[in-house]
Amino acid sequence: MKIYCENTNSSFLNDNKGIGNDDNYYMKSKNKQYPQFVFTNMKGFSAGKFNYIKKAIKKYLEDDCPQIEGLLLKYDIKENGFGRIGEVYDETCGK
Repeated sequence: MKIYCENTNSSFLNDNKGIGNDDNYYMKSKNKQYPQFVFTNMKGFSAGKFNYIKKAIKKYLEDDCPQIEGLLLKYDIKENGFGRIGEVYDETCGK
């Protein structure tokens, strides 16, 4: 599993509400041709988006690793960062 983060210092929110420096997170499974956008993280990791993130990951990995959704824990991702999702995938389904 590869995790990508793209930082943008100009966005719709930045131009209109004074908020910027968004991090866009993508992931790419070894069995997929293209990376998948997962979420935009504005001003740090927002645990409130966790259910949305889990659903996006479950949909992307439904053929490769359907059990990953139950293994992703909010406190673990918040404490260890988004890259932890890649580690969980590799430990569970990536080998």
